[in-house]
Amino acid sequence: MAIRGFFRSALLLIFLSMPGAQSFGGPQALDSLIQKALNNNTNIIAAKYRHSSADFAAKAAGALPDPQLTFAASNMPRSSLSFDQTPMSGKSIGFMQPIPWPGKLSAKSRLAHSISDVQSENVKIARNMVVRQVKEVYFDYSYWVLATYLIDENIKISKDIIEFIETRYANGESSLEEVITSEIKSAELSNKKMQSESNQKSSLLKLGHLTNDTFTVSADIAALLPLEIEALLPVEINAVTGSPNLARARFNVKAAKDKESLARSKYLPDFMLGIDYRIRSDKLTEPIGGEDFLSFKVGLSVPLWFFARQKNEVRAKQQELLATQAEEKSISIVLQQSIKDTQQQLRSLHKQVKQYQTTIIPLAEAAFEAAFAAHEVGQIDLKAVMDDQIILLNSRLAHLNLVKQFHQTLAVLDELTGKEYGK
Repeated sequence: MAIRGFFRSALLLIFLSMPGAQSFGGPQALDSLIQKALNNNTNIIAAKYRHSSADFAAKAAGALPDPQLTFAASNMPRSSLSFDQTPMSGKSIGFMQPIPWPGKLSAKSRLAHSISDVQSENVKIARNMVVRQVKEVYFDYSYWVLATYLIDENIKISKDIIEFIETRYANGESSLEEVITSEIKSAELSNKKMQSESNQKSSLLKLGHLTNDTFTVSADIAALLPLEIEALLPVEINAVTGSPNLARARFNVKAAKDKESLARSKYLPDFMLGIDYRIRSDKLTEPIGGEDFLSFKVGLSVPLWFFARQKNEVRAKQQELLATQAEEKSISIVLQQSIKDTQQQLRSLHKQVKQYQTTIIPLAEAAFEAAFAAHEVGQIDLKAVMDDQIILLNSRLAHLNLVKQFHQTLAVLDELTGKEYGK
């Protein structure tokens, strides 16, 4: 009867380990990690700075070019360099303001704002990517925590079995082969646990990198891997609407159009308006002694080499526009296909999880119970019981791994569709 009570306890340990132990805490740990990553991740910070830089550049793009201020000494005799020997000698101060053809500044401003919009979408892309990465690593971490828990429980059971077998061997009721085989299986479980703990630490390091906060990431993080995934299956999505990747592609097209418009505007001349104030020395022999002069100037740039410069610039921007339009179409097609593929993966994972829950694990449990019953009547040895124990453990781990993959794939779908965290 002692062996019966032992195996009943063993079965109870394995059964109780699933699924109740799979919620060490709650979603607060994941939310906290995501929020920390959104605040501290260096890729997001860099993207925000680029957007801020583009924003400032957009504000400056519509301003007039800098004016020119000149100082000159005019019409001085070569022999004396004196300002009072000739009627036209003097010192002058000039001011000139370039004025682009109407529409050029607005074209520059539109282009700069389009570039700012591209950088704004880059911030969203960086945020969504980091959220996806944190979720993937967190669910990987949770899997290894729960796997370690399951393996550890099975190690305890294996040690009890080994102790029981050794007692029987000492009494001459078991073989040495059975003792050695059971110890090998227990050692294999210990190795599996060490590998699981190593992977758990690796996941923690990745979380520390993503959150840029290695000091606060520790083994105290709550692990969560919800088994109930039925309600998480997403509704079919047939169109990409909120993806920042597609929005960025569209802003790139708009920026390319603005570049072409700006290149075409260079066929048109720019104006230059200027004024000079000449200061003259007093000379008594002149009719107007020492009178200062004012001069006004109007200039016009001449796009004389348009066939070599402006024409090729326009052609270059036209090719760039065609490239961005093709990229937009390609991104839309790839996103649509990726979303369909991801949804198919979710449905497949859901079916596999259900199969483990309804068929594979119950059969593995039944096999373990049958092995126990067969051992009770002397039909099989304890080594065979341990084999079925390992089969049941591997079934549990495979089931957990599929659940992990489901949540990770769901995070990928959120990134593809542009679903922003918290919105």
